[in-house]
Amino acid sequence: MSLAYPALLDHLTQVHQRTHRAAVTALSQATTWRNWLIGASIVEYEQAGSDRATYGDRLLERLSRDLTQRGVTACTERSLRQYRQISLTYPELALAPVSGPWLAAIRQSVSAESGEAIRQTLSAESRDESPQWLASFPSLRSRLPTSDLTWRDPGFVTRLAQGLTWSHLVELARLDPPLKRAFYEVQTL
Repeated sequence: MSLAYPALLDHLTQVHQRTHRAAVTALSQATTWRNWLIGASIVEYEQAGSDRATYGDRLLERLSRDLTQRGVTACTERSLRQYRQISLTYPELALAPVSGPWLAAIRQSVSAESGEAIRQTLSAESRDESPQWLASFPSLRSRLPTSDLTWRDPGFVTRLAQGLTWSHLVELARLDPPLKRAFYEVQTL
């Protein structure tokens, strides 16, 4: 049985739309994790780095220049400041399960930094058991929320990580206090 041309056209359009949406979603999630990891690495360097002279010597300006020279995109001084702010505002994103074709790159990046093997999945069994790779960022681990917002369980954090774009997180991170931010997180989701 052969398809009529209009049916074939409709089918191919649907295939394109579905795969395009999946690609956009994967790219958005990979971008969020990339930026969060850059920010977390900067925070860790600033908090525990032994090179205090570099920290006090316009770190973000220097990093921006040097990363750009190495071909790393979207690393302006302003962007690096945002990456750091998101990592500080949302340290619990480290607890969200990460999946996708770019997972190996994240695992490899963090594994190289920590010098440890990373387990196969990055999900946490509970809020008290952070993934092993969070150990690479002790400064952020110590900032995990212990607030009155107990409904912000691992499922909610996963929805934040998978359902919001980087731009959403940047806008939400500007809100204070945490209860106000939580309201808008729920509304945005």
